[in-house]
Amino acid sequence: MHHHPEMKNLLAVLRNLLLAYGVYMLCRLCFVWENRALYAGDSHFIGQLLAGSLLFDTAAIAYTHLPYVMLMLLPLHIRYSRGWQRGCRWLFVSVNALAVTANLVDAVYSQYTGRRTTSSLFSEFSNENNLTGIIGVELLHHWYLVLAGMALVAALWLCYKQPSVAPPQPGERLRRYLAA
Repeated sequence: MHHHPEMKNLLAVLRNLLLAYGVYMLCRLCFVWENRALYAGDSHFIGQLLAGSLLFDTAAIAYTHLPYVMLMLLPLHIRYSRGWQRGCRWLFVSVNALAVTANLVDAVYSQYTGRRTTSSLFSEFSNENNLTGIIGVELLHHWYLVLAGMALVAALWLCYKQPSVAPPQPGERLRRYLAA
């Protein structure tokens, strides 16, 4: 099937957003697995948690990926350059790497507080003198989450769909933008 060049770009963006959904869901599964003692025998709750997380993930993905989507769909010919596309890939992977890290930290942190992580995390540790030591110990205790996070970020990089759209010729630019 032959797609319009702008459609190829849009399909690549949508595929990458689906990739983000998949990574967020895998983070949620890591959370459930890490906190399995809290949900022992309550498969109904786990199902509700995973279904409800889809709504939360949709809002999070919409907010965090807005700059990426806008940069990828900006109707300027500069977006076809290798540097622009490389920058968009770095933005996508970096934003999602932060999200993966926050989700996996939350899987551990919520065990101690009984609630999900919020911005109150920073105020709770503001007077802590040994924060580096605490983080180091938790990284060693939860090494498998560190490996999971690294694998998820690597998957984001490797599975990222780069649009295969050739830049329009100078004479075609106006016609292409008007047709988009």
